[in-house]
Amino acid sequence: MHTLDGRCHARLYFYTMSNLVKRALTGTAYIAVVLAGILIPHWWALTALAIILMVPSVIEFSRMFLSDPHLMATVTTENFVSSRKVQPTPDEPVRPIVYVDVVFLAMMLFTSSIVNTYVPTLIAVSHVCFVLVVLYLLFRLFFTINDHSANPLLSWGKFICAVVYIAVPLWLMSIAQAIGNYLLIIFVMIWCNDTGAYLVGCQIGKHKMCPRLSPKKTWEGFAGGVVFSVVAGIVWALVKDVDIVKMIIFGVIMSVAATYGDLFESMIKRRAAVKDSGSILPGHGGMLDRIDSLLFCIPVAVVTIYILEFLFSF
Repeated sequence: MHTLDGRCHARLYFYTMSNLVKRALTGTAYIAVVLAGILIPHWWALTALAIILMVPSVIEFSRMFLSDPHLMATVTTENFVSSRKVQPTPDEPVRPIVYVDVVFLAMMLFTSSIVNTYVPTLIAVSHVCFVLVVLYLLFRLFFTINDHSANPLLSWGKFICAVVYIAVPLWLMSIAQAIGNYLLIIFVMIWCNDTGAYLVGCQIGKHKMCPRLSPKKTWEGFAGGVVFSVVAGIVWALVKDVDIVKMIIFGVIMSVAATYGDLFESMIKRRAAVKDSGSILPGHGGMLDRIDSLLFCIPVAVVTIYILEFLFSF
């Protein structure tokens, strides 16, 4: 009996360590790709990063919401665990139109980055891409009108949601970088917020923040995330010689936006009855799981930067 228990503990330990190694390697690779996209001083680097983040996220989003619309309408928080036998799986095929959507969204990101290069040849290419994007929008609407599925409006709604929820925030990354090289500190604050929320929440977290969507999130963890994010802002201010008060305010706002982004994606997964959005990142789940906070932080950051720059210019 003791031998059997020892084997079980050994297997559990090996599985835990193996999962930690996978998470560490995947996290390191993800950070390296993000840093390369931000720090390489060429217009295509940030565009490539946005497309790398966008393509799997849109596909995962489509899998969660188009596998079975009627099933999705009946899923509730209470039957989240019991419904796993009928939930969409990360490897479930998606409709071909989704891949066309991905190409369109990639072209949109590509076009937005070219406009800021001031290279005549590239600007001419961007004009062509813009025309193709407009034509695709018309095609997508025509496709929806002639869609013979049970609910064609759901397909169109999914496409619009993918544009607003995923593509537009990633497109705004180039703006966040152009107006003051804020993109790196945005990522750093998100990572610090996640780390602080996890460490503090595990140690002293007692008061549940939103148990319906994320049972493990606590108000203590949220406060820890805010503190870590603010500390990152203070360090950034000292290194870059910018106003500390401005970066403290920015850190608090980024922490709040990151938390809302995480909760919003948790709501989507609860509705779709899935634990992870996908399996493309070993040990972490899907790409959408990695950038859920980013998708809220980038638009909020752009607006906040403009406001703070205006207020602190006096």
